[in-house]
Amino acid sequence: MSGTVADNIDRQSGVIAEPSGGAEVRSDDPAASEGTVWFNTTSGVLKVFRNIAAWSAGGTYPSTHSQMAATGIISAVISAGGTDGSNTQSTSYEYNGTAWATNIAINTACAGPSRGGTQTSALIAGGITDYTPTYTSKTESYNGASWTAETAYGGGTRATMAGCGASETAIVVTVGKTASGHNYTNATYEYDGTSWSAGGNSNYTGQGRYGTGVQTAAVFAGGKNAGGYTATSEEYNGASHTAGNSMATARGYHGAAGTMTDALMFDGDSPTTEIYNGTSYSAGTANDGRVYAGGHGASSTSAYCVGGQADGFGDVLNTTQEFAEAVAARTVTDS
Repeated sequence: MSGTVADNIDRQSGVIAEPSGGAEVRSDDPAASEGTVWFNTTSGVLKVFRNIAAWSAGGTYPSTHSQMAATGIISAVISAGGTDGSNTQSTSYEYNGTAWATNIAINTACAGPSRGGTQTSALIAGGITDYTPTYTSKTESYNGASWTAETAYGGGTRATMAGCGASETAIVVTVGKTASGHNYTNATYEYDGTSWSAGGNSNYTGQGRYGTGVQTAAVFAGGKNAGGYTATSEEYNGASHTAGNSMATARGYHGAAGTMTDALMFDGDSPTTEIYNGTSYSAGTANDGRVYAGGHGASSTSAYCVGGQADGFGDVLNTTQEFAEAVAARTVTDS
């Protein structure tokens, strides 16, 4: 006999329903296939292949930095700028899913710029250029070989904005800090590769609100202002922001990966991770809670974070964490 079970991913607790076809009896383990159930006569246990979600250590970042702009999928990341805690940085690195390689520097050292695009078509904008602090509107694009100065950000000087997009020619950037103290904005601007134009204002005024998706279909969540962290979330359709269901945990300066209908919000002064399906958030697999990390990825099942500060705004880090799901054999118990 053989049979399969419905997905019972380790994101949350639950039970495995009895397969309609029963379980195969064999002396070894079959080829991995999610949901397959079998009894292994050699080990004397009932097993099932399940889709397991987990964070694991990736390649060490060449510098100990936080507040970088990192974008791209886990096997093709570009990370730029940041701070070592004392000075803003112009360094840039690429990641292939295994190791980081030193890349050509950005033109203006900065910390806390927005990000969007891919490893071969990326855009960063804004940030601070020193610890006076001096806020900037400078924008740079990356084509996989060099950084080029672009039209200055349309919303003026600001830092710790939320940005995302499919390429350097289709980016949306929203909210951010405009000056020292509690000076924030809710303005949104879009970039088409040549110029910035105003989009619909966010429902949130603050900084450290991060998002993911494309210019016409993005989700933004979290953030921090004078009132503290927020758990609010909203979707952007290329013209306006629409408030949606909130996350369970208020967070800011966090990572955001995926699309508007398959997103992962993680870390941000909390180790919790939340999955967004286009309607609501559900609990995911916890990470280490770092803040100000470079965090992005392709989906709710493929993400990364690099650098940043330890949970609670602790030490600046140079570690990389990768999030993935894989089919693995698990023993079925009665607990």
